Amino acid sequence: MSDDHLAVSATIVDPAQQTVTFQDVRFGRDGLTFMPSHVRWIWPSELDLMARMAGLERVYHGEDWTGGTVTPRSFEFVSVYRKPLPDETDRAGTAEGPVEQRA
Repeated sequence: MSDDHLAVSATIVDPAQQTVTFQDVRFGRDGLTFMPSHVRWIWPSELDLMARMAGLERVYHGEDWTGGTVTPRSFEFVSVYRKPLPDETDRAGTAEGPVEQRA
């Protein structure tokens, strides 16, 4: 609430579907403004699985860009993936990291 508007928010959380639906309504001098949103959250393990299925490998995983550790209480996380170069892939087609060259 401020001098020129009042905002009201309603949220529905569906843990089984891993979704959050919310609607912000702003009552202002110019009338009503509706700001709906629908998001689905995923767990880090789900994101890792999707990345592996897409042929990517994880190179960073943290609570934030500064290297914070992900804990059960973390609200957000950052994961960075990369596509391995062809010479970094074994014969089965899975990423195993850099291939060691032996003479």
